[in-house]
Amino acid sequence: MKRFSFTLDRVLGFRRQQEELERGRLRALLAEQAALLGRAGQLQEESRRQRAACLLQDGLTALDLRRVHEYALHLNRVRTQTLEAAGDKEQLRKQQLQRVLEVQRKVRLLETLKSRRLAEHRRETDRELENLAAELHRARLLRENRGGPAKKDSARPPAAR
Repeated sequence: MKRFSFTLDRVLGFRRQQEELERGRLRALLAEQAALLGRAGQLQEESRRQRAACLLQDGLTALDLRRVHEYALHLNRVRTQTLEAAGDKEQLRKQQLQRVLEVQRKVRLLETLKSRRLAEHRRETDRELENLAAELHRARLLRENRGGPAKKDSARPPAAR
């Protein structure tokens, strides 16, 4: 009986490595997207604080109000760009998720094939063991039948023969 050997083990190992790589890329995209969304939230909060600070100050000139307004517009533009970048990351994340799912499907396919081949190997091994046991049992019976009556006859008294 030979040991079980799955011929596609190297391919399975490669697919598992590929799966880990794709998962790492997905995690990186999620982290980038979260950072962009966090940055957009910070920009919105900064704009709100600037406007609140402007309302609390007395004696602001028209030039000061214009600068505060321009800064708020700048923050809003940057926030919009940041949200667009986060949206782009979302699209990339969806594509990457599809790649991860595809690689997972390939890994599962190979693992299923491996388990089927292992089950087949076990059935063949069990069959071989069963055949071997049957042959050994037959050999023992033949040996007992050949040697058995001669021994029994020699053990009997001559009159009983």
